[in-house]
Amino acid sequence: MLKYYLFTFESSNRAMKAELAVNDMDGVRLIPLLPKISAGCGLMMKCEVEKFDEVKNIFIKNNIEIAGIYSVGEDSEVLRII
Repeated sequence: MLKYYLFTFESSNRAMKAELAVNDMDGVRLIPLLPKISAGCGLMMKCEVEKFDEVKNIFIKNNIEIAGIYSVGEDSEVLRII
């Protein structure tokens, strides 16, 4: 069972643009990059499972480029899905 999703970005500017686009949405926030994941910047966006489609659509609508999407399961296993 999934716990949450993580979006990574190539730069801090893209991460900040993503944060502005989701506009303080409940269940979505920027967090420090996990050591298991490599990306262009030290921030990633954590997203509750229920918010995934909404967040993804906001990113598409606002032309926010992501470096990767990861799923995190109940066992804390991190899997890259995109």
